[in-house]
Amino acid sequence: MARLGTNGAAVRVLVADATPTGSELIVEALRQDSRFDVVGVLTSADQFAALVSDLTPDVTVVGVSADGARRGFALLRHRLARYPGVKPVFLLDSSTPELVIGAFWAGARGVICRGDGIEALRKCIYVVHQGQVWASSAQLGFVLDAFSRR
Repeated sequence: MARLGTNGAAVRVLVADATPTGSELIVEALRQDSRFDVVGVLTSADQFAALVSDLTPDVTVVGVSADGARRGFALLRHRLARYPGVKPVFLLDSSTPELVIGAFWAGARGVICRGDGIEALRKCIYVVHQGQVWASSAQLGFVLDAFSRR
């Protein structure tokens, strides 16, 4: 049997992907793992505050497309700041320095790419829920490089 969250309950996950199909695929994959309880699907940025308040997720999986990243990161940073108990995982189209740095700037606790696969996403969500940060060595290198230039 899979280990559950820190309190023995399933990790409550809110999914927000750029497309309805992407959201459905993520939800279906997470529902196959007893460690997770998908509590909702966000289809519009306007719904964020209401859903987070009502559903009290532990982790929010946010799909970010490269074309809308800059605006999306600014919006997410503003909204996530109001809910410090929610740990965001950002699902990126690719692992470019701009996307990775932008995700962490916006408040990500985990960064993963779509091409990494569903098992990696599950591990990422679980690790972030446990209070750790999830990123590859290359992604952490982008953040450290950016930090050292400031």
